[in-house]
Amino acid sequence: MLKTRLETVSCDLVDEIEKASDAQRRAISGTVAALAVRRCGLSDPSVETGLLSLKSGSFGPGPVPSAIAQVVEALDNRYFQAQELFEAGQGEKATYQDLFAKARAASAVLFALGPDAFQAAAESVYEAVSALGIDEPRSVVSDILG
Repeated sequence: MLKTRLETVSCDLVDEIEKASDAQRRAISGTVAALAVRRCGLSDPSVETGLLSLKSGSFGPGPVPSAIAQVVEALDNRYFQAQELFEAGQGEKATYQDLFAKARAASAVLFALGPDAFQAAAESVYEAVSALGIDEPRSVVSDILG
């Protein structure tokens, strides 16, 4: 049974996160989430508030994660619509790929805000990998864990 979706991408990253302290896990989740948002060009007030919450050490349920969940849902819906248009020959592949990456970046922030440090790190890294590929998130984990 999988502990986290990250195992489907990289068991060694899961192992590294398991060995990390909670403080290191929080640093990983906040850093990869911010990286994904920045690199995907996502600009949303709720997501920015979420990033500020991460910097201040505020985690768990509340209005900020709820607002970000709505952003994720909206971006996912836009992504699905853009993909359908592309598949029907009426849209650009880059459009739906961009929306997919932005949805995953927002989701990385949402997961980073979760109450469990291990799940926050593993799931935010998974979402960042989905948005950016594995190299940059792997580098973040390596840099934080030394």
